[in-house]
Amino acid sequence: MKHVATLDEVKELGDWYIRDMGEGREKHMIIMLPRPAGLCELLIAPSPETSPACARWQWNGSVDKPTLTPSVNVVGCWHGWIQDGQMVAC
Repeated sequence: MKHVATLDEVKELGDWYIRDMGEGREKHMIIMLPRPAGLCELLIAPSPETSPACARWQWNGSVDKPTLTPSVNVVGCWHGWIQDGQMVAC
């Protein structure tokens, strides 16, 4: 996986970018997943208490070896884990 500086650079499998929505607010991880899922945007909540009504992931904050919990499930396309900078299919 490769962290990129701009959204326009998310082109190859494993490329990812963080869109920061501002201090104390959620972030969005935009990541290129295996086809047919392709480009996917995930809500990264600053804490479990924020945005309780929608799906969100916890991120370890690492740009070198990101880990997300829980797993990423793009129904019918790709289901797997982002762990220590690797995409691991379920």
